Amino acid sequence: MESNRSWVMLALRGLATLLFGLIALSWPELSVRILVTIFGLYAIVEGALSIVHSLAGMAGGQRWGLTLLEGLVSVAVGIAVFVWPELTAVVLLYFIAVRALVIGILEMFTAVSRRSEVEQGWLLFLGGLVSAAVGLFLILRPGDGALALLWLIALYATAVGLVQVLLAFVLRRRERQSGPPPSLQETGG
Repeated sequence: MESNRSWVMLALRGLATLLFGLIALSWPELSVRILVTIFGLYAIVEGALSIVHSLAGMAGGQRWGLTLLEGLVSVAVGIAVFVWPELTAVVLLYFIAVRALVIGILEMFTAVSRRSEVEQGWLLFLGGLVSAAVGLFLILRPGDGALALLWLIALYATAVGLVQVLLAFVLRRRERQSGPPPSLQETGG
């Protein structure tokens, strides 16, 4: 994948997140077991897309380390969900919370450290801030039931997915106006 197509990978990641959120919002009566399965699949798909995005950045001589770390964390959480399918809502909550907190912090760091290179980096920072805030909230105040957890997760995924898709289209527009944008990927190799 060419370096000037980083917006495509960001859009795909955003669409995967948005799809997960919309599925969860559409079926509030989902059992915890089905929610666990859907979340596990989402985490693996989104993580794999992040890893591919980072590898494309590595091949293009761009910064790729934080995107790779985000992908590895997401895939690891997704695999853990399938290794322990008997997860309760509270354990699922903590898996989601830790993932959201770590990825949110990494996205905010990327937005701040690359602020001079990334136009509209505030969208990336905003998405990271939402992720980190939701993760921290879930860690400090675990949900009282699967339905409350489902709605919170669904709203979180929908908001973050929308922010990622919007940022992807901002990058696409910028690419068309001035050539390839700097990658959103961070330091690494």
